[in-house]
Amino acid sequence: VQSAKNTWSLLKSKGIDAWINDDLTGFALICGAVIGGFICAAIAGFMVTANDDLDDNLSTAFAFLGFFVGFYLCWTVLNTVASCVVAIFVCYAEEPQVMETNRSNEYYKLMAARQGISGADYDKQQKEEQMEQQQQANQ
Repeated sequence: VQSAKNTWSLLKSKGIDAWINDDLTGFALICGAVIGGFICAAIAGFMVTANDDLDDNLSTAFAFLGFFVGFYLCWTVLNTVASCVVAIFVCYAEEPQVMETNRSNEYYKLMAARQGISGADYDKQQKEEQMEQQQQANQ
């Protein structure tokens, strides 16, 4: 519990708590897990109805079971993505200059997001600057 408090205070001191509040990866991961659950439910229901030895009334029960198993498995696998996102936030909060050195493009995108510039707008600005530099070099 103490380490979680220390991590949260580190993130707040660096101003990253707003990014975490705006993080939408959790919603995307839940959607992915629900889709995985529906796919598994459809497969389970089809397997029961395709088998002549089983009662067709069982297809609903097997579909529900398939949904929950598929949802859980997808959620478990996709949860590693959420862990990676949190790890990136913590690593950035501890030593942002390392990210600037090793992953400069991602670092500058984070800096642009911190100033309220979206990633697409940042990419557009970068392309415009590169075109201007090329034009100046050609002259």
